[in-house]
Amino acid sequence: MNQIQIQKPQNNLVNKASFHSFNNDEEKQNKQSPILLQKFESASLQSYNSKKNRKKKHSQQHNHDDNYDYLKIPPNWDLAKLHAKSRETKPEIGDENQIQDICQCCGYEINRKPINLWVNLIDIGFLGPGFPLFYNYLKNCVVMLTFLFLIQGIPNIIIHSQGTFCHSSSLKAFKHSEQQKEHPKKKFIEYCVENSVVKYSLANIINQQGHESFAIWSLLAMIVQLILTVYFRKQQKDMDNVVDEENVTPADYSVFVANIPKDLPNTKKEIQKIFEEESVQGKKVQVTKVVLVYDIKEILLLEEEIDEKIKDKQNILNDNFDLKNPKVLEIDVEIHYLHSQLHNLQHNIENDSNKFTGQAIICFQTEQFNYFKGGASEKYQDSLYVKDRHLYIQQAPEPAEIDWEYIHSTTKEKIIARTIANLATLLLTIFTFSVIALLSYLQSLMIDHAYEKLFEQQLHNKDKKIVDREKWSTKTSLNISFAIKLTLSLFTNTALITFFVEIIFFKNYYGIGGGMILGEYLVFINNAIIPGLAWIIDPWSIAKNYQRNKELAKGDKSTLTQKQANILMEHPDYAMGKRYADVMKTMWFTFFYSPAIPMATLWSILGIIIYYFADKYNLIYRRTVKENIGKGLTFEMIEMIEYCILLHCVFQNILFKLIISFIFIQFFKKSLEIFFLNINYFNTLTFIISLCLLLLQLFQCYLCKILMISYLKIKVNRKLIIMMMFKCFLIRTMIEKILLQNKKPQKKYQHKEVLIYIKIYINIYIIIYIYILYLYLYIYLLIQIFNISYYQIRI
Repeated sequence: MNQIQIQKPQNNLVNKASFHSFNNDEEKQNKQSPILLQKFESASLQSYNSKKNRKKKHSQQHNHDDNYDYLKIPPNWDLAKLHAKSRETKPEIGDENQIQDICQCCGYEINRKPINLWVNLIDIGFLGPGFPLFYNYLKNCVVMLTFLFLIQGIPNIIIHSQGTFCHSSSLKAFKHSEQQKEHPKKKFIEYCVENSVVKYSLANIINQQGHESFAIWSLLAMIVQLILTVYFRKQQKDMDNVVDEENVTPADYSVFVANIPKDLPNTKKEIQKIFEEESVQGKKVQVTKVVLVYDIKEILLLEEEIDEKIKDKQNILNDNFDLKNPKVLEIDVEIHYLHSQLHNLQHNIENDSNKFTGQAIICFQTEQFNYFKGGASEKYQDSLYVKDRHLYIQQAPEPAEIDWEYIHSTTKEKIIARTIANLATLLLTIFTFSVIALLSYLQSLMIDHAYEKLFEQQLHNKDKKIVDREKWSTKTSLNISFAIKLTLSLFTNTALITFFVEIIFFKNYYGIGGGMILGEYLVFINNAIIPGLAWIIDPWSIAKNYQRNKELAKGDKSTLTQKQANILMEHPDYAMGKRYADVMKTMWFTFFYSPAIPMATLWSILGIIIYYFADKYNLIYRRTVKENIGKGLTFEMIEMIEYCILLHCVFQNILFKLIISFIFIQFFKKSLEIFFLNINYFNTLTFIISLCLLLLQLFQCYLCKILMISYLKIKVNRKLIIMMMFKCFLIRTMIEKILLQNKKPQKKYQHKEVLIYIKIYINIYIIIYIYILYLYLYIYLLIQIFNISYYQIRI
């Protein structure tokens, strides 16, 4: 019977956890190199120990079998069912006195401990820190929306309800519209029909002067949101620390190293010697394994060739299921030959120095010897060098987080791939914008909404294909890119398209049938109900169950391989990037329209609550998790959620009021007066804080990272950085000085005074653009001067 004996840790140090949980999924989507994966898994099997020092026993009959035939046709459905059982979303039993059966193909325990919908978020940390952080993120979003409604929503509803503009009946508004058609040259103000939606919206007060209290509540809501984002960031970090303490993972004992010279005589021994003797001053650490990363393009090409041969074999068997068919036997010989080539290539790749990519994963004996936690990398002068090349070292990602297909890609290849992907995303968004704008122009409302939903689904599929080509090294980075792109696409498709088309192009603000106000309110209702309902019905599981039953009915005449049968018996995959994009779209959409439609915030709160429970239920009972998502995704989404405040404040205080003014500019001589009376000190202060937040984001993403590197004792011209900061301060002072000159205008306007105000705001925007361009130029120069690697900015 196979056993993994656990030794008691010595010197009060936690022995290194094994890569028992390392993802060795056989799925094609990961395209993992067997040689890399097996070495990475076995790195610490020599001394595996959990925090409870428990013994783990596995039955020999179900132990991992190197002779497991993934390409067998027909498949063994019993093995496929056992595999699916081992991939259920349940933690391992971990009973030290119990023998556990494991799946032959992937090494996961078959019998697992069941959990329910009300499980503590910390307890699902066995899936990776990204999962408890995601559901806590949903809770935080509900809290943010609740505060937005309480502080800004309720006062706005009261203010809007006191308006008098929307009081016409539908019949009166229709007759007025017909009268306007009969006299197209005359200017008429369109009547606003009173209903339960527009009555409590911004449309009901657009004929009135600005409300001081309106701006006060808006400013207060924004300040509270800023405080909440800071608190939520700390809360997420605390939860990540708790999850890390509760779950011992291979990443706790490993680091990822890049920029290793490729011409070392014995790379493994040289790297191991450097880290053992020089990584921590005055101490000798124990390195248990050095896993080198190789270029596996040839291996991937051979795997694709084998897949093509299998497809040819399946096509023949679908027409006539005869395993002794000469054509089938001929293909079997070809597959066997390709497998031999693949095995030789995997065996010889370590001896080919040209295949080494200059990257490696270093596994330490104990967590305390981890290079980062040992403290040696806190100062740049103490960092490690090999042949005068600085080693770029970072915390190793979780095994299931690594994308082996692209980890060997060079920085140049990644930059080119991501540039092309960004352009493709931009073109896709422009295309959808153009199509929906055309549909709106043709007044085909039913077709319009149908196509919007169609494009949203297509955006998800297209963005996923685009992101898959960006060559990210980890699943977390891939999900970050996917979530950001899909969020921007969905938000543009849902909010900005309707905003620009209905308001700017067609000036359909309230309309006879409700216009933009009523239309977007219905979108809020659909956005709250339909996604949650879709997750509850779960058509993806229904489709897979149908396909599964269809193949099971074929029995021994199924043409699936064992690998395909294993995947078919699993639940559908869980994609976290799509979830974050859905939630972020709702948050941006709500903050964007809440100044105009404050009641809609309630629907978003309800929608996220439904989404939370529906998604958590699916994760536990109807999904297979194949990716170990790190904490980076949730913290990137917190960065994005801060833009909600920017959208809310800028569009409330500038664009919405500007649009209202232009609606009336053709009817009233004093329309400019209405606009400028809506500009007060609270609006201006809110606008300044919003822009400062935007600039702060730029600093967080770029300049601050470079400045932090300077504290690692890089030879940086500190005087140059100080001068840059001083110039930024001067520019900011100039903006404040201009804004402080913006006194509240008198009731009567002179032409000269109007030009002064227009000039003030034009100057503000010019200064801001110059500021941003100057910042980007400075960052570019820093990168060129100090030759900062792409790894130090983002991998």
